[in-house]
Amino acid sequence: MRSRVTQVVLGIFAGIFTYCLIVLRTIRSGDEGAFIPNLAVFFGFVLALGGVGALMFFIHHVASSIQASSIIASVAQETIAAIDRLFPEQLGQGRGEDDDEQPLCPIAERKWRDVPARKSGYIQSVNNAALIRLARENKTLVRMEHGIGDFVVQNTALASLALEDLPDQETMAALQATFSINRHRMVEQDAAFGIRQIVDVALKHSPLASSHNDGRDVRGLSDGDSGADSDSANPLIASL
Repeated sequence: MRSRVTQVVLGIFAGIFTYCLIVLRTIRSGDEGAFIPNLAVFFGFVLALGGVGALMFFIHHVASSIQASSIIASVAQETIAAIDRLFPEQLGQGRGEDDDEQPLCPIAERKWRDVPARKSGYIQSVNNAALIRLARENKTLVRMEHGIGDFVVQNTALASLALEDLPDQETMAALQATFSINRHRMVEQDAAFGIRQIVDVALKHSPLASSHNDGRDVRGLSDGDSGADSDSANPLIASL
């Protein structure tokens, strides 16, 4: 449904169907006298022909879009856009003049309080602005126990807060709300998933596809069925 062509074709079909229903209600016959809006009926016939043309174009679009080259090009374009968005040129610049120079307590010496995940699934995205704002308001550090694209299990550690006391329910709910968890991975903040998709498509169309598919299928089942955390990234930390 993200395809603009699909949206336009569905809109055309819905519009033609609605127009024909409206015209059908105006056609009367019987004792009150017959009434047939000839111009409206003719225009509906023209729209029907246009709908047939749109259907033929849609079939051609689908046949082209499911080809391996088209899939790889689409995924590559989405992945490159995600990389440019996640890793801009100015990323990695040094500390600004207005940044605090207060020494921080070593990470290993802090007491970390786990915040559990509300449901099982893949971490699709993280609201970085809300996460940093939460760390500043609580004057603490937030450590992500799982990277974007990892599979998390309900009630297991999603993130940790460097606090002496247990965080209240409001703080835990605010932290959980910064994570978007669903059944599928997305490329929006997970550029590695886009690269993996390209590799998967290439492997499926290679002579060694059968041998590679076995290992990849088992890996996917281990994520979804047992909740295993594969390819875990190093913990990420957001501070004030």
